[in-house]
Amino acid sequence: MSAPLLKLDLSHGHTGLYVLSAALALLSHLAVQLREPRAPPFVHLFLFAAAAAVYALHTQYALPLGTAAAVVARMAGVWVATIFASMAIYRTFFHRLRRFPGPRRFALSKFVSIPMDLAGQRPYRVTRWHEQYGSVIRIGPRELSVADPAALPAIYGATGASARCTRGPWYAFTVESTRTSSYNLQSTPTMTDHAARRKVWDAAFSLKALKGYEENVISNVELVIEQVGAYGAKGPVDVGQWMSWFGFDVMGEVGFGRGFDMVKSATTAKPIVLLEQGVKLIMASGNVAWLMAMFKYLPNPIVLFEAWIRETLEQRVREGKTGVVEHDVFSWLLGEAKNQGATQTMPELNADAGLLIVAGSDTSSNTMAITIYELLRNSGAYARLQAEVDEEFGIENATDFTRLGKLPYLNAVINETLRLWPPVASGLQRNTPPEGLLLPDGTHIPGNTVVSTATYTMHRDARNFTDPHAFKPDRWLSKPAAGEVFNQRAFSAFGYGPTGCIGKNLAFMEMRAMIARFAQSFDAQLAPGFSPERFEASIKDCFVLVKDPINITVTPRRNAPKPQ
Repeated sequence: MSAPLLKLDLSHGHTGLYVLSAALALLSHLAVQLREPRAPPFVHLFLFAAAAAVYALHTQYALPLGTAAAVVARMAGVWVATIFASMAIYRTFFHRLRRFPGPRRFALSKFVSIPMDLAGQRPYRVTRWHEQYGSVIRIGPRELSVADPAALPAIYGATGASARCTRGPWYAFTVESTRTSSYNLQSTPTMTDHAARRKVWDAAFSLKALKGYEENVISNVELVIEQVGAYGAKGPVDVGQWMSWFGFDVMGEVGFGRGFDMVKSATTAKPIVLLEQGVKLIMASGNVAWLMAMFKYLPNPIVLFEAWIRETLEQRVREGKTGVVEHDVFSWLLGEAKNQGATQTMPELNADAGLLIVAGSDTSSNTMAITIYELLRNSGAYARLQAEVDEEFGIENATDFTRLGKLPYLNAVINETLRLWPPVASGLQRNTPPEGLLLPDGTHIPGNTVVSTATYTMHRDARNFTDPHAFKPDRWLSKPAAGEVFNQRAFSAFGYGPTGCIGKNLAFMEMRAMIARFAQSFDAQLAPGFSPERFEASIKDCFVLVKDPINITVTPRRNAPKPQ
């Protein structure tokens, strides 16, 4: 038997081993201050070290194999307990963010955020914390939430320290948790990388490209009107479900030239079922990205959705355009249409395809559905919109996008819904540069801090909007009266700055056309037994909004234009 590399006296017990384990835990905590571990290498190292320790105790110290394994298991327990105790003490009393107020237990570990995010309650809890602690609060070990509209350019702007910010750890999770393991436009880590990538996307969402999508949007709007009329004649319809089918159908056709035909079949396509199952876990999983990244090796809905994305993209590359639209989004990303920007790899295109479907459909479809809900819930609002659309279009179908963009009340109700129910309610993470950044109120955010602005909180803050929880589209139509507040700088439903939502204009095209044609075609009301209070309590932030059905009754209007 060779001499042990490390001389330990085990004749009087194993205390020395446990002391060694505690010392290694403290060294491990020190090491992760320099660089956070990534899941697979960290787990592999941990398991290798445990196996090596069992082997060493068995072969070099002559401990029975079972005894060696038990000792190493206790050593692992000491290591875990020590490192957690060390982190708790450090994060409470010595961390660079210790001076920022907030709920204490959330400063100790991101694990405590998981139940909150599984329940979709983050924006509501964060709002209450801001009301209790102030505009800048600590919501994680190294994470701050800011509820000050003036901070938007400081965090997301194109110049200064904000331009040197990088994407937060949640974005890294969205890459590491997929088998593609590639960045999409949204998750590119640096602003320089994002700018290069966005050049290709800009072409796909230019005014010329949007003009080419108009006919497709209109045809899908008309199909929804036809189907809702048919199904509505039989009883209440879930307008949220119809808007979701519409959003995915449009994005499939505009994005890939291939639709899901969900409106036509009145059935959710299997890939979208997988997506909707998986997306509910995205927000919660991002809290412990280093651990949850390992789940990509196990069967789960997102992995199956990824496989469908790969197959669809390969088919799109192999078969080319279908003619559904002249140039779909991927004709620009694949270089089939003239464009500027860096060439993308197939893994990057796969990642972009997933982003296109999720961000390009769920966000606008939720807003359309909740806008109709708000119009029906608030007395006189729906009739007022009908009157505006009737006056502008008469018996003509309300599908002229230029004229729709000029209807004051239509645009006001959409903006007011986006204010009350922003598609991304919890804000977008950034990592501050090493020197940190300075907020306009003089608050210095230390370097290597995860920071985001609380979108829902700012939109519901009485300092920014009078009567902030009320649906009042008129606030967008005239200057505020004496004593009223309307701080439009606080409105950030589509993000802010150079990384703001690239599909905003397409989303508005869809929303304006759908809501106008719906109001033009139907008299509607919330279904008997529908509870607005229960519905609003059901709205959860799971990266995208998840909600209960919005059941309504519809009656075709007399002399309404027929679907084209």
